[in-house]
Amino acid sequence: MYITLRNGEEILIEADRGKIKLTTDYSGNISIDGSDKYKKIDDITFEKALDELKKKFDSVDNQGDWGKERSENAILFVKRYMEAYENYFKLDKTVLLEAFERKRNYSYPNYYQACNFPDFTSLDGLKVKISELQEEIHKLKNRRDEEILGLQKELTKTKKIMVDKKEAETYLDQSIDVNVNCPYCDEWQSVDVVDYEGESEYETTHTCERCGVPFHVKATS
Repeated sequence: MYITLRNGEEILIEADRGKIKLTTDYSGNISIDGSDKYKKIDDITFEKALDELKKKFDSVDNQGDWGKERSENAILFVKRYMEAYENYFKLDKTVLLEAFERKRNYSYPNYYQACNFPDFTSLDGLKVKISELQEEIHKLKNRRDEEILGLQKELTKTKKIMVDKKEAETYLDQSIDVNVNCPYCDEWQSVDVVDYEGESEYETTHTCERCGVPFHVKATS
């Protein structure tokens, strides 16, 4: 295998019985480091990810929001939870940390707290989370039942209007005006005539101006 490293790049090479790290400086010179040969590559990668996260904490610290002790405690918190999640979910802890960072949409001090990271690794923590999910499912089910009930009421109301459909009969006068009494509330009103082409009969559906109930209108000349 032939590998070319650009200036400033590095590579970890792992075998069954050890590993080495090759690093090139910005002049292109190569240095070899075997100090990590007994450490897993994923541990090295995770430590680098924690270092990058610590730099972010330090940049926040410069703004006066974090203290040194608080920043170090936050890193310990992240490390402990990511390692516990890795053991429990069998997922790479570096990938988990990157996933949580992508999900994070507010400040570090408020995000990296125990309340945002349920303890799935303990039976009590798992029970609490299951209980929370069951409660949320129950709320969603109640909302869904309420929506279904509302739709059923609307459907029943619509069916009733269709079943109770009434027709108002009247006459077309010379000016092609149609005036009727609503068969529901008896309100006298004019009906808009649309697409009338001189036929002897004209039919349409009209919504009462007073009670708002639609009814059928049939007019003859």
